[in-house]
Amino acid sequence: MGNAERFRNRGKARVAGARGGRGGGGGGGGREDYWFLSARPLQAFLFLLPLVVLYEIGSVFYLHDLDRGIKTTVRAENLLRVFFENLGVLGLLVPGVTVLLVLLIWHVVVKDRWQFRPMVQVAMLLESALWAMPLLVFAAVLGHSRGGGLAAVGGAEGLLAMPWPARATVSLGAGIYEELVFRLAGLAICHALLHPVLCTWLRLRPIWPTVLSIAITAVAFAFYHDVLALNGRGVGLLDWLGLLWRGEVGLFFGAVLWGKVFFFVIAGAFFAVLYLWRGFGIVVGTHAAYDLAVLVFLVR
Repeated sequence: MGNAERFRNRGKARVAGARGGRGGGGGGGGREDYWFLSARPLQAFLFLLPLVVLYEIGSVFYLHDLDRGIKTTVRAENLLRVFFENLGVLGLLVPGVTVLLVLLIWHVVVKDRWQFRPMVQVAMLLESALWAMPLLVFAAVLGHSRGGGLAAVGGAEGLLAMPWPARATVSLGAGIYEELVFRLAGLAICHALLHPVLCTWLRLRPIWPTVLSIAITAVAFAFYHDVLALNGRGVGLLDWLGLLWRGEVGLFFGAVLWGKVFFFVIAGAFFAVLYLWRGFGIVVGTHAAYDLAVLVFLVR
């Protein structure tokens, strides 16, 4: 988180210099422009608070099958819940509270001012929708070339049988929790592990830990989705690696749905760069906007 913060601050300093913007001490507390404020943790908290609340309400009403005792969840949220359960922390709202708590702690650590700007939240919503457009175009091109459409290239086939409120709820959850796992936490962990090796031991330029962190999290983001299949049936990650262990190289590579891997790697890199450049709130909004478009608004 700290490395990402420094990365973004360097970029914003260059932008501010070019614009002749105002600076400020205490974590940039004197800055008032939208470009700066929208990337701050407090504004991300205010922007994401209604999304988290909507997801939690939607999950109760649309993702719970009380008759069968089944709950549909976002896989990244499940990972977080299992992680906290192993630490002895239980509760249905723990992942959502974690997202908001991290942003509040981040805000306190960087010593920003406490300020509520409603128009910043509105502008962040519009900006998120705009950033989703390039990814939608990219998905449409790949979907058209493969004859599968946006849902096929986005890995959303199984969700299309759900009613639209459930699909909208899943879209919000994917934006929130996948970005928390792969960008906010994933990039920070990768950078913290790679920086001493690449910069201290190998004396490479500081940009390399960032570039490799983006690449690693993008590949992990791809294989997090359902990109492995044999004879039309899904293959678990361990089973897939077992093919290589047994020397079945042809089946190993043949089980990979390379079109989906390509899409999700590019999407993961896109989200990572957007996170480092524009902040956590914008990348969550963009991810959720893309999923809403694919699963709700553009469904044929």
